[in-house]
Formats: sequence, structure tokens, C-alpha cells
Amino acid sequence: MHGWANTSEKLFVLTNELIAHNYRVLLVNTRNHGESDMDGYSTMLKFSEDLMSAIKYIQQIYTDEKRVVLLGHSLGAASSLYLCSKNQMIRAVVAISGFADLRNMLMVSFSKYKFPSWLISIIIKYLEYKIGEKTENLSPHNSIKKIKVPVLLVHGKKDEIVPVDDFEKLRKQANKELLSSELFLNENHSSILNSKHLFQSVLQFLKKSFD
Repeated sequence: MHGWANTSEKLFVLTNELIAHNYRVLLVNTRNHGESDMDGYSTMLKFSEDLMSAIKYIQQIYTDEKRVVLLGHSLGAASSLYLCSKNQMIRAVVAISGFADLRNMLMVSFSKYKFPSWLISIIIKYLEYKIGEKTENLSPHNSIKKIKVPVLLVHGKKDEIVPVDDFEKLRKQANKELLSSELFLNENHSSILNSKHLFQSVLQFLKKSFD
């Protein structure tokens, strides 16, 4: 699953590597992204709903398949962790460049438009009302605590969008016995997707999780 305002094309290099190693891959463009249908404004819940639709589609085609792994970048990573925390069909999850706290991410995003903090708080409360869920309940630092399957966290130390502190916060909240993590020193938020080290980490993680 791609990130905010991106498409599945961002993941082509990584997924081609997975296909070359005989993994089945389904790339999804969420609503309002790529050539997918338009549907109001995008939210993390809509990302997760579209992921769930993708899982159901896979299971219709491969009725004997029991090993569904989610892989997401940025908001796609947060959505993958959220869905994995609530769905026992998912056997592992890879979260790339994921943020830890949804409310904080929204605060930072809105502050770039010079909105005062009191107005941002009102906007966030309105968004919570519209989607019917608290940002705290959607936040990855809360989701990852509930996950009982293998998790791979990957982040670039030069990430200019999601601070490395978020990576560390997620690591602290995860089940240590199920966690694998990698911090790449020379990668930023997007360049990490084309890193050979990422391919190697994901392939090793999948092999370790299912062998």
C-alpha cells in the first residue's frame, strides 16, 4: 500500500524484486489515488478498508492461501499496522517509513499552513467526528502493541517527512519477540523504496517468518 498522495508505482522496484523471488504481489491504489474511484476525502480508515477489500479479493482467487502479508509505505504503513491489529487473517506486516502518532502527524501537517494550534485542535476533533474514530485509536504506536504476528519496521535516517524518533517509538511499543527492524543511514522518506538493503531486509523477513 502506497502513502498519501502517491500511487502503487512508487513500490514497483520493490515488488518486482519480490515477484522475481516467486512471491505473489497485489498492488493497490486506494480511493482518490491513481485511477481508483474518487470518494470524498482520503482517511486512514479508508486506506485500511481498501486494504481489507484487497485481502478479500486475494482469498477469492487463492482459496487455499493462508499467508497474507501486508506491506505499506508511510500512511500505507500506518494503515497496514492498524488493520493487522484487528484482523487475524494477516500473517505478517512490513511498515516502511511509518509515523507513530496520527494526531501529531496531523498537527505538524496543518502547522505548515500557519494555522494556530487551537484551530488545528478543533479541525482534528471535527475529523474524528466525521470518521467516527479517535486519532489515538488509529495511531500506529497504539496498533503495534496489539499485533501478535511478525512485524518488520524499516526507516531512513535522513527521512525528511517522518522523524526517526517515530521509528524508535514504534520499536519500543512492539512485541520484541516478533519484531525485526532496520534503520538505513543514507535513505530519506522516498529513496528508501529503491534501496537494495530494503529488498534484502524484506526477503529475509519473509523467509524468517514462514520457513
